[in-house]
Amino acid sequence: MLTEEQLTFLKVRKDFLTSKFLLRVSKLENGCWNFRGGRRGRYRKFAPKAGLHLMAHRFSAYLYKDFDLNSSKFVLHECDNPSCVNPDHLYIGNQFDNMQDRINSGNNPMLNKTHCPQDYEYNYVNTYNDANGHRHCVICMKIRDIARSN
Repeated sequence: MLTEEQLTFLKVRKDFLTSKFLLRVSKLENGCWNFRGGRRGRYRKFAPKAGLHLMAHRFSAYLYKDFDLNSSKFVLHECDNPSCVNPDHLYIGNQFDNMQDRINSGNNPMLNKTHCPQDYEYNYVNTYNDANGHRHCVICMKIRDIARSN
């Protein structure tokens, strides 16, 4: 969460910060605006001043889409490029939208796993999906149940 002081700084210096932000942008032929800056995980970060580090795509949404930086909403990429800050490639969503986007783009490592940690295949017969959407190996569940009952 940003403090009132930080939000005021961003609002008062918005024109200057927009210029500073755009100096770190490379516009590509595919329409993406790649942000050149430090990383936080897969995403780029922008430091408008010392001690204040923001996710670059969230800052772009703040500049061009009036996005509230203290919002719990997600800023998602239509282009599936985590370095992209082009406001035309960004949209606001929630956690469900974020997970759907991740699944649709093939960036969900759990869905790409074909076998459980004990090397049993995840298939229609051997896969249990719990209420939270987590996959479990049926064979491993049975082995655990037998071990607990002994």
